[in-house]
Amino acid sequence: MGKITVYENGRRRGSTSYAYGVVTKKELMREHTLEFSILNNNPIYKEITTTSVFENKGQMFDITGIDTESGDENTTAFSAEHVSYRMNNYTVPANYAFTGTIKEIAQDILNVSGAAAEFSIGECLDDGFASLNLNNDKEITARAAMFGMTNLGVEIDYDNFIINIPKVIGNDTGKVFRFGVDLKKFRRRWQVDNGWTYDVTIADVQKTDGNEKIEFSIGDTVTAEDSFIGDVIKKRIISYIENDDDPTQNSITLR
Repeated sequence: MGKITVYENGRRRGSTSYAYGVVTKKELMREHTLEFSILNNNPIYKEITTTSVFENKGQMFDITGIDTESGDENTTAFSAEHVSYRMNNYTVPANYAFTGTIKEIAQDILNVSGAAAEFSIGECLDDGFASLNLNNDKEITARAAMFGMTNLGVEIDYDNFIINIPKVIGNDTGKVFRFGVDLKKFRRRWQVDNGWTYDVTIADVQKTDGNEKIEFSIGDTVTAEDSFIGDVIKKRIISYIENDDDPTQNSITLR
């Protein structure tokens, strides 16, 4: 079972170690969501409202859905999205363009959109001056504008309200997944527009009790060895699904 902490208007209302079905989905520079359930007689249930904010593993999520069922089940399921989605509440005007360092461009996006009221810029690639021209004929969200910076050869990484902009998220850790160790299932798919994509179900050793070593994370380059069909692929982790109830059911997607 996972631990979820509940906040309301910035104030901590309590936490529970008895949340179950805790699943976090994170895709490189895109989706980052949280789902979990609790029993309706859990004391924290009365503290959760439609404006609650959840904390899980140091990351904050805004509530997006509540599904309560009484009777035999007597449970409530919650869904939430990472606070970085709040960047969608701010807009950048049409024909946006700016020249400066990566950090200066990102800060200008926050300033002109008003998102600087909540967000700040953290570590950035320091590689001289660049020019960003979004060529947007109408206003767009600050989140979309920030993503537009990828055209400058950087990637966008949110740590709650801090926006880090490295050249590349993640590292080449040398991690290798193998059958009989931590690789449970290997699936490969090809589509004309996307090329090959590899879905890998793993026994997530890094999440087992007592193991504090972080072996991989989103954006890392890893190797998967499939001894059945003979594939050995070395690709980046573009998505990561964590199941707190059973880390042996975690999965990653490589591309």
